[in-house]
Amino acid sequence: MSHHWSTRMGITSRRIFLSVVLCTLAGILSYRTAMGQMALYIHPRYELLVYGCALVVFLFGAVSWSSNAPLPRLSTIFLCIPVCIAVAFAPKPLGSAALVSQLGSLNAVVPATQPQARTTDTQQWNLYEWALASTVDITPYAGSTAVVEGFVVQNDELGLPDDQFMVARYVLKCCTADAGGVGMRIAWGNARQFRSDQWVRVSGTLAVESSTGVPRPLIVASSVVPIEQPGRPYLIP
Repeated sequence: MSHHWSTRMGITSRRIFLSVVLCTLAGILSYRTAMGQMALYIHPRYELLVYGCALVVFLFGAVSWSSNAPLPRLSTIFLCIPVCIAVAFAPKPLGSAALVSQLGSLNAVVPATQPQARTTDTQQWNLYEWALASTVDITPYAGSTAVVEGFVVQNDELGLPDDQFMVARYVLKCCTADAGGVGMRIAWGNARQFRSDQWVRVSGTLAVESSTGVPRPLIVASSVVPIEQPGRPYLIP
């Protein structure tokens, strides 16, 4: 009798623990989506799907509380893993470290169909729209005013002179697994004052260099101002 009772208590406690784990996971998914943190991983159009998944996980947690089905111990342990990861690691966006591996394909995220920029006013263009213009012919835009925001990239592999750095952002089409980088070189006298991954707003005039035979855009900055990282750091085409 005592053995049966202890076994039943063990199963009951595991069910309660499993239910708490599932409900906690559902709460984390819902909270991070509501706070905009899931936008660091997936396209915003999938946020409703995350809410749906959170609801399903919560319902599983509620059902497991009263279910009489057999409950393997390993299932509870495995379900603890995503909860522990979510609690232990704060969400972070992709940054300069991931971009360095994409230097050979920088701005390649621009589609071949050549969508149009939102406006003809270059002061309102973001880095993605400047990348669009660069794939056609950037020369006509020489002398145009440019105001862009992004994170600083300082890396020797860029091969930039001491008075230049790169400002970049990621373009998100589905999730961070297929995110691609877009960036522009910035000419600024004290370029080394900014650290990698620091967010800045750059204002200046577009110059076009053709020393290699290929027109390359460069913003001659009149102002570089540190800013906070945006709540949604990725650009959405």
